[in-house]
Amino acid sequence: MNNIMAVKKITLVEYPNLKLCENVWKHPNIDDADRSRIKNYCDRALKMGSVTVDYNTKYEYGRYYVSDPNSHSACPMPSKVRATLFSEKEFDVDIVNCHPNILLEMFEEHYPESSSMYPQLTHYINNRDDILKSFKMKDHGIAKALFPILMYGGGIQTWEREFEINSNDYELPPFVDLFHTEMKILTAILLNNPSFKTVSQSFRSYKKAQAKKKHYAPYYKNGKLPKNAPKFDEEAFDVHDGKKLSAIIQEKERVILVEALKFSKNQGVDVTAYCYDGFQIIKQDLPSDFIADLNSHIQTHFGKRIEFIIKPFKTPLDMNLIQDCGRFNMKEFQMIDDYCAKKDYFEKFHFKCLQPPCFVRTCEDQPPQLITLSNFPKLYTHLTIPGDRDGERTSFVSEWCVDASMRIYDTIDILPPPLSCPDYTYNGWVDFPIKKVSLDPSADTSRVYQHLDYVSNHNPLVKEYLLNWFAQMVQFPAHKSRVAILLQGLPGSGKSVISEKLMERIIGSAKMRVTCKLDKILGKHSDNRGKLLTVMNEMGGKESFSMNELLLDYITAETTEIEPKGIDAFAAKAYDRMIATTNSINSIKIASDDRRWVAISVDSSVKNNKEYFTALYKDLEDDVVMRKFYEDLMNRPLSKWDPINDRPITELTETMNELNADPVDLFEDYIREKYHKEVEHSASWMYLQFKNWWSAENRDPTHLMTRTKFGVVFKRRPSVVFKKTSTCNVYIFTDGEYGE
Repeated sequence: MNNIMAVKKITLVEYPNLKLCENVWKHPNIDDADRSRIKNYCDRALKMGSVTVDYNTKYEYGRYYVSDPNSHSACPMPSKVRATLFSEKEFDVDIVNCHPNILLEMFEEHYPESSSMYPQLTHYINNRDDILKSFKMKDHGIAKALFPILMYGGGIQTWEREFEINSNDYELPPFVDLFHTEMKILTAILLNNPSFKTVSQSFRSYKKAQAKKKHYAPYYKNGKLPKNAPKFDEEAFDVHDGKKLSAIIQEKERVILVEALKFSKNQGVDVTAYCYDGFQIIKQDLPSDFIADLNSHIQTHFGKRIEFIIKPFKTPLDMNLIQDCGRFNMKEFQMIDDYCAKKDYFEKFHFKCLQPPCFVRTCEDQPPQLITLSNFPKLYTHLTIPGDRDGERTSFVSEWCVDASMRIYDTIDILPPPLSCPDYTYNGWVDFPIKKVSLDPSADTSRVYQHLDYVSNHNPLVKEYLLNWFAQMVQFPAHKSRVAILLQGLPGSGKSVISEKLMERIIGSAKMRVTCKLDKILGKHSDNRGKLLTVMNEMGGKESFSMNELLLDYITAETTEIEPKGIDAFAAKAYDRMIATTNSINSIKIASDDRRWVAISVDSSVKNNKEYFTALYKDLEDDVVMRKFYEDLMNRPLSKWDPINDRPITELTETMNELNADPVDLFEDYIREKYHKEVEHSASWMYLQFKNWWSAENRDPTHLMTRTKFGVVFKRRPSVVFKKTSTCNVYIFTDGEYGE
């Protein structure tokens, strides 16, 4: 049971929801100015199971405040935080329209025959809802806040400034001016009443002491005040009458609350928190007539207008908005007090790896970042912890780096399903972000499938292959298809919609690489860890032909060597597939016996169709639509699908086969067809024919073989016999079986 102490001081025990205490302080809707105090409060609750709060008055009279300025309680908490932590198990009990009713009770008690003195105050109390509606504001709470401001000497400008509104945001009823004028008169009357002078003077003395302390603070040196420091003018000091009135009413409020707390205790009701004009109580086992009995008791002592009600808490914070932060948050780290707690938080995102020797930082769904042993401490020199002496700060990382119990893994890898990971290896795999979206089976994915039809050039076999290729990526991310996709079409035809946008929404940007430079993929420091899809845009030119062998190896390779700068090279598994886009028909070398490419000519009939692509992109941005498409991919049957053997041989593939055929093969076919009756030709004549054929085919003259190279290549052909005669060198064409 809580202990209600002396009138000037009370002690209560608060019981916030411990489960919510773990994360509520992380909520994005909490101001940074409040976050640290809320976290400290939650840490105390989690450590002790509850929070004991001492309250006392700042001066001889007036409201209670938390005694420890570094502590926190339900009382000053933001209303939504308070609702989140307490509304499930507690009631909020408040005085109805507290300060106006207390003020009216004071006048009815001290000036019972002078009701004509306060008609506006009476009218406001009796008709508050209608008055607030007359402001024609969506938020009646803002209109309500004006009247306490007017009661205590403020004006319309103060109200507008505090709530960042102007005259266009409300309609000011004539009653407001009448109320404001009356409050000035009532304040003067009450302050001159001897019954309240003690409170008023005590409050003035308290505020004067504060002002005096603030005045002299800048002049202190080594704890001493110089003789030449300017004197504080005590005679000139005064306190605004509105603040004096506030002190008087708050004192009355406190006296009422103390009596209410005493009554609650006597009734066996567990009071947990003090909240200025109210308090919180435990719901469980609360007597059904508690509020009625409380009001009967309080009204006997303080007047019929003082009425307590159980007031609904504000709408709690939406805890679904709190997501486990996937990255190291500096503010969150700094709010943590001791080394052990800081270490626990730091190690959510950092660890040491033995092979390769380095430190590792993890961040959301990005691949783990490897940091050299020497550079790591330099990154975090700003992270400090209390030192041995008062006020001293030392390096957190310096202590962590020699901590024998630090988080350590032998190796690091990225192992997607269905692969398992041993305990000594850190697995950097993060699941697809689209899975976090709730599935709506009725979501319309028709536009996505329509565009796939355009991309497939309306070939159902190609479309099915593409869908299976994508499905295999998400169903079996650890198993490479070993087949790459080439999308050829005009600019603006929507190639990138499929290659980039669609799959980025499904697997996440962190699992993709998008580039137009092959060396970014095949270069020394290329890093494809954790990638499932590489998009190579603008494929073509000399680069793709010169790096053809490396490219073909990349498509099928199951391991890759990673060599981060400053880190020893290490082997890693490779899972990434490739989609290449191009405008050119002959962008890469696809031989007739190729098994690694599916070349697709995209239908460009919707090229630059703004209406079409606007609708398509709207669906691609829709989480629900993308979640449904992902589900479709996951449900595609793949047990009998073979990405290599089921490749569709498209017209574009055949065209590229022809364009990439060995020119010597083509030339020989040409010679045989044209000169089939002549089976013996001189070497010089043959080279001349080759030059003429090359020109007639409109081939690049810079790629024409020299006579010497042609001779070397041609005489080694199994269907050609090279013979030296006394007069010249000749080629004799056989039936093709020679040399086999």
